Parts: sequence; C-alpha cells; structure tokens
Amino acid sequence: MPRLLIFAPCDRVIFGMGDQSASLIMILHTLQLHGEIPPSTAPVLYRFSVFSQWFKSPSDEGKTFEQKVSLAYGRENPLLENVTAFQMAGQMHRIVANFQRMPTMKAGECELTLAIRQQGESQWSEPIASYPINILEAPKPQPQVQ
Repeated sequence: MPRLLIFAPCDRVIFGMGDQSASLIMILHTLQLHGEIPPSTAPVLYRFSVFSQWFKSPSDEGKTFEQKVSLAYGRENPLLENVTAFQMAGQMHRIVANFQRMPTMKAGECELTLAIRQQGESQWSEPIASYPINILEAPKPQPQVQ
C-alpha cells in the first residue's frame, strides 16, 4: 500500500512550469462564516482543495488504489466526499481533490479525513490521516458611519 507523505487542505494548489513543483496556497485551519448562516438547503460558495502526496511501496506495482477525502462533524455522516482512483506509476504520486462548494455549515470543529483502499475492495481503511478545521461564525460587518 502506498505511504502517505503529505495531506493538507488549502485554498489552491499551483504546479510550477518545468519541474512541476507543488505550491500549496493558504493552508486551511479555520473557515469563517460571515453574517447570517444560510438555510440548510443553501450551499456556501467556497472553493478549496486537498493535496495528498503518496510514496510507492515495492508491492504497489500494477495495482490501482482509491483515496477518499471526507469532511464531517465528529461521527456524523460526511458533509463532503471525494473518491479518486490512482496508480503509482513513479516513486511518488500527487492528487488534488477539488471541492467547488461547501454544504451549509454550523459553527464547530469539522474533521477532514483520508482513507485508502485497493480498487475492488469493499471496505475502506480506517482514516490514515485527519486534519481539524474550525468553523467560526463571524459577526456580520456593520457599516461605518462617518
């Protein structure tokens, strides 16, 4: 099974021309919801990415794996999930899971988790990485009177 080297949520990932080096822009740890929280059916339009980098083990040759990124409050059902299939063609493999919008959030701590399995297996591994994200409700900005 590939070994995880990096797991990080960020605003965006940029790859350099030529060497394809990865730059993670604005690592996330807190999201602030400004003003009134929308109704539970309205998503929050906030785009973010999750970057993972895997290191090949000798037994990975010719196998296809799947990674699952999930965001949930504690043991509740996941608010978001992204499943990506990949093969370890080289020594390292990078994946960028992009999320285009957040579901309606409540203030509190969410947990972003990462699980892996070989494609075709029915069960996911226990999360091999987790990352806490605090959701804060910021007061609605008041207009300044001068």
